[in-house]
Amino acid sequence: TCRDWSSDVCSSDLFSTGKDSICSWLYLREYGKFNIIPYFLYWFPGLGWIDEALDYYEKWFGQHIIRLPLPNMFDHLRTFTYQPPERVAHLHAWRLPTFDFADIEEILARERGLDAPYTAVGFRGADNIDRRNMIIQKGAVGTGRRRHFFPVWDWNIDDIADCIIKNGIKLPKDYAYWGRTIAAWDYQMIKPIAEHFPEDYEKVVKFW
Repeated sequence: TCRDWSSDVCSSDLFSTGKDSICSWLYLREYGKFNIIPYFLYWFPGLGWIDEALDYYEKWFGQHIIRLPLPNMFDHLRTFTYQPPERVAHLHAWRLPTFDFADIEEILARERGLDAPYTAVGFRGADNIDRRNMIIQKGAVGTGRRRHFFPVWDWNIDDIADCIIKNGIKLPKDYAYWGRTIAAWDYQMIKPIAEHFPEDYEKVVKFW
């Protein structure tokens, strides 16, 4: 458990603004043994409702949340996903790099002068079958190139709700429209953006 870690553990926190991610941060903070460096990975920079949520959590936790691009964002640009033909030559000429989550964590550690910190990720085994199988097969603490761990891996939804209510912290607007943080860009996800966040919808259309 988190309480078994030594007092000098340094942890980056992959913070999605989702309920499990929020509770992971709260749980780590409760024991006071972690130097937490929170970071958020975006599909698009500057989406209003997401920036609003990040501003709220920065004030609530009293920490700056680093913003960085998701590897998926660069993957989509490199493969011209949803791009108009006139942009293809430009994107090809940019020779955008390929990177993954481990690369992001290594860069963050290097910039902060840290020696191989662990990254906390808000995954629960009870959330879905894929995450449950991953945790069963690989455990709650990664030991490979990506040194991650799942602080709330064995929590159920009641534990999450109790944590949110106990701490009096709000969930982002995502839950009002999708029941979770946004995770894809299909019609089911895009339609509420067009209806409730028209300025953000225009940014998505311009980007894709």
